[in-house]
Amino acid sequence: SLPYATKIEWSPYDANTIIVDDLDDGFTSVDSEVTVDSDYLPKWLTLFVGSTDTPLEFDTGLPQLSHAMTNLSSDPFSSARWFREIDPTSHGKYRHTHAITFLQTDLTEAKFEATIPTSGSWRLELHWPAIVDRTYRMSHSPNAGTIISWSRPIYLREYLINVESEEVQTSVDFDAQQAPNGWNDLGVHQLEEGPVRVALATSEGGALVADAVKWTLVEESN
Repeated sequence: SLPYATKIEWSPYDANTIIVDDLDDGFTSVDSEVTVDSDYLPKWLTLFVGSTDTPLEFDTGLPQLSHAMTNLSSDPFSSARWFREIDPTSHGKYRHTHAITFLQTDLTEAKFEATIPTSGSWRLELHWPAIVDRTYRMSHSPNAGTIISWSRPIYLREYLINVESEEVQTSVDFDAQQAPNGWNDLGVHQLEEGPVRVALATSEGGALVADAVKWTLVEESN
């Protein structure tokens, strides 16, 4: 029989375009061990139905969100840690994923680092999955024939996106609640050859989602 094959999008290498995805080495996430009590499942009910935790499954260094949603005592909504979510609307070269955290602290941040090969004007874009108005459902089966489930909508707020290099430090506001799926233009930035970092954070609470960033050369410096 023929081997299993999957159709993927492919485009030739372009030195004037740099994409950093959440699965790339240039992506890092900073979180905290902070947790809060969840209002969605009272503690007495947790003890009554059983809350024995199973080890979380990881995807490229982050816990899988789909598995955490069935892990009663690892409620993602009550933890300031990052998770990996598989989503067909996310960017991806081979797999479509993004990183997400639901609880913010002063330490929460996502960073995309790249190396600019040519000094000049570079356009920055942020890829955004179709996540607005999404509702997440958690479930737990303490024993055969018993399933406890509850749901919660995602809350998105204004993001502060910091662009940092040796010569440039600037900030861009991004309205996550109104952002369309796909690439969102964050303006043109004058960059010198060398490393550049894009950091995502929010001071207004809500979920923080990190999918991918893209740099495109608009005009080289003379």
